[in-house]
Amino acid sequence: MRRLGVAALISTVMIGIPATLPAKGLKPSAVREIAGTRNAGGGMHFVFADRKGHVSLLATQPLRLTLLKDGRLAGAAAALGGPRVATVFVRDAAMDAYADRFALLTGRDVWVVEGDRAWQLPRLPWMPTAVSEVGGEVVAAVMPMRVGPQTMTKGGEGTFDTAPPLAMSFENGEWTSLVENRPAVGGKGVRDIAGVMKASSVRVVPGRDDTLWVAETYAYRIRRYSPAGRLVLTLSVNEKHAPQSSRAEASNQLRAELKSKGYVLKGAGVGAVTGRQVVEGLVAAPDGTLYVLVDTGDARALDRYDPVRSVIERCPLHLKESGRASLACGQDGLYIAPQAAENPVYEIAWETLDAAGWTRLSAARIESD
Repeated sequence: MRRLGVAALISTVMIGIPATLPAKGLKPSAVREIAGTRNAGGGMHFVFADRKGHVSLLATQPLRLTLLKDGRLAGAAAALGGPRVATVFVRDAAMDAYADRFALLTGRDVWVVEGDRAWQLPRLPWMPTAVSEVGGEVVAAVMPMRVGPQTMTKGGEGTFDTAPPLAMSFENGEWTSLVENRPAVGGKGVRDIAGVMKASSVRVVPGRDDTLWVAETYAYRIRRYSPAGRLVLTLSVNEKHAPQSSRAEASNQLRAELKSKGYVLKGAGVGAVTGRQVVEGLVAAPDGTLYVLVDTGDARALDRYDPVRSVIERCPLHLKESGRASLACGQDGLYIAPQAAENPVYEIAWETLDAAGWTRLSAARIESD
């Protein structure tokens, strides 16, 4: 697999394969657990690679950084951020290309950490769901839920006239829209706020040349944007493999449960967000290849988008842990860190990935703008 080269953007491509995954794939022994990366005390951990391919493990509660090399811990952990962020609950994190600045998403707030210093950025006007570092700026993905005194304006049959940007960047002391045009939902504004919240459960990671990858984790739709926020490329996979439970039934069960516990629902709407999170993590390699950790329903898999051949392929992955994870492209291999720090960090050597059994995905779609 190339890790250097020029990516070619190809117009719409339809790819077809048998519906079932082949038995071949990465052997369990190929996914190596890195000793000493479990934290029985809890917290979260994340893996990142700098511009030279050096991989760091950021662990929380307390916040600390350790280098990873050749599939093992390299040296002692260094404390970060001081007491202000030592024990905060971190939902998401990002590292800049030089490994000297970190962005932390804690609840509704975004923090910046440099060495033993930490400071909180102004609160976003919309609810943040993920953070990234792109082109030297902190970027946050947001969802259609206002934060603070602002309220959404309601118009028509349960539609919301106001729609947030998909991502915002922090520049010159304030948050500004980076990706302005959120794709239409239902064609008539935001009709189903629970559905939009689910579609807005996104991940953001940097790509080559200060571009931004934005992944809708339930829909398996991944978009690439230019530094100016223009849509460049869309990758999507047929959602038939991601069945959803009945939202109406789940919402009724939730309302009944709340009432049984004594909650008064006067003037409040209750909706359950159902479905399975398909995209659990992703990372862009220096050559433009995009690796995506996927929940197929009964197993984990690793997908990759090759921009030179313009294909999306899948390789079954023997990984016991499920849920959100971070990925990093190191010099020696691909690192995977399930977000809960009670789980270990894994490493897969590049030569192992290159020799694995990759198969083109059924009904994958690649569209250039």
